[in-house]
Amino acid sequence: MKLRQCGELLAQLGAANAGLYKTDTEESQIELLNRLRDKSFLAVIARSAKCFGRRWHSNNSIFLLESLRFTLGKHTLNNRTMKLNKASDFFIHLGLLLTFNVVGLAVILLAFPTTFTTFNCQRLNSNQGNCELKTLTGPFNKEEVRSFPVKELKSASLESYSYSSKKINYYTRLKTERGGISLPTGFYGPSWNTASLPTEINNFIKDPNQTSFSAQEDDSRWQSYLFLGLFFGTADLIIINSIIMRMKAV
Repeated sequence: MKLRQCGELLAQLGAANAGLYKTDTEESQIELLNRLRDKSFLAVIARSAKCFGRRWHSNNSIFLLESLRFTLGKHTLNNRTMKLNKASDFFIHLGLLLTFNVVGLAVILLAFPTTFTTFNCQRLNSNQGNCELKTLTGPFNKEEVRSFPVKELKSASLESYSYSSKKINYYTRLKTERGGISLPTGFYGPSWNTASLPTEINNFIKDPNQTSFSAQEDDSRWQSYLFLGLFFGTADLIIINSIIMRMKAV
């Protein structure tokens, strides 16, 4: 009977000893440390020692606990170092991502700048007045202005061009004393109709009582900026999620 009890006690002690060498995480070590602090478990160790005719002193328990505390402290330091390295890597990747966004946006906006053009004429009398063609380029609205006297504006006509046989683009071309001026496609006047713009300009030229005229192209800049925002925003979310998942896997 005594031999059987000693065998059971040794089995419990062996399981604890195996757990001591297999603890590779801070949580498992804390669990084992709490278990060894339990007086009932220490009593098992003492009874196991008596099976071999040896007395279990309290100093032995203290030595075992201090050894485990040292191991636990070492693993805790390693875990904290790993967490600091992960945080450092995360901010490095975040900085690279921010740089990618800034450089990418700058390259796209400089290589493919958006434009918005307006055409305005102000007539003071039959011989005085100016027409102004203003173009705003890029997100900072770089301004380019071309002016000429109203009396130099002779006529306007509807022209067309095509990149393929399936789609034809129409635009208005102004005829002045200094040469021709082509307005961008999508230009419209008071009637909001691109096809009728040349007729409206010609009516302004013929009617000396009409003091002003204005036309502009369809402003689609916000659509371009919205697309760029969605593109880079979606790409950032995918990359950040990939970084987080990779750091968790390490």
